[in-house]
Amino acid sequence: MLQVITEERVTKEAATLLEAENLRKAQVLAAEKENVGKQQKYELEKLHLQLECQRLSAMDDQSSTENSQRINQLPNLD
Repeated sequence: MLQVITEERVTKEAATLLEAENLRKAQVLAAEKENVGKQQKYELEKLHLQLECQRLSAMDDQSSTENSQRINQLPNLD
């Protein structure tokens, strides 16, 4: 009788431990998934900002070129 009670207790405790371990693994996987999502969002925002910097730089270059051309078209005052 004592052995049956002990086996049942061990079985229940093992099931509880397994459930806790599975829960911990699920939490770790959820955290990893969240981190991957955050990393992807960060990378996307980084690319967006790089493109915006390139666009603004191109606009600045174009503006400088246009200003130089206008200056060259001004009559000489010599």
